[in-house]
Amino acid sequence: MGGGSANAKIETESGATGTYTFNVPLTLAKTNEINAVNGNMIFNSGSTIDTDGFTLQSWTSGGKQLELKGVISDSGGFQHKGGGLVILEGNNTFSGATTVEGSGGVLQIKHANALGTTGSGTTVSSGSALETYGSLGTVSEELTISGDGVSSAGALRNLSGDTTWSGAVTLGSGSRINSDSGTLTLSGGGVPVQTKFFTLVVAEI
Repeated sequence: MGGGSANAKIETESGATGTYTFNVPLTLAKTNEINAVNGNMIFNSGSTIDTDGFTLQSWTSGGKQLELKGVISDSGGFQHKGGGLVILEGNNTFSGATTVEGSGGVLQIKHANALGTTGSGTTVSSGSALETYGSLGTVSEELTISGDGVSSAGALRNLSGDTTWSGAVTLGSGSRINSDSGTLTLSGGGVPVQTKFFTLVVAEI
């Protein structure tokens, strides 16, 4: 995916209401956007994505969903910048940073390595959320969170299952961590939450 001066895009067409499913591998030749702005999009396990050092971006509208089931690899990063839901399900090996930036945007992970290798970390901006789904085992990613998440449901939110977050969790501002069901354990090196003098609210629903 490349060409032209603007970012390359795979985008649902205007007025789309269904779900578009892909089974082809992708290689980025520049920053690429996958945009579920109308219908939903699913990239199955055969749709591996080689970032080739570029950033893979997602833009989803509120109420829309993008699922990436294939492995995302190489040295690029991942950015979720829309207001909908993106699900990462693969045993990903990309080494760049992960950011969740869109107001109302949710990034949900269903694998312990969904956020790639642990060298660059993950940042969740205020008004966005990172969700864990299922018993993932141990997630070693370093994480910085800000705010209460989407609808005050947690900037880091465990939807189900038992997961241990062993990477350091740092608060960029007053923040909330929720566990709706199951157990979310923060075990990052003896000082699991570095508050930076901000308030942390931890809740189990």
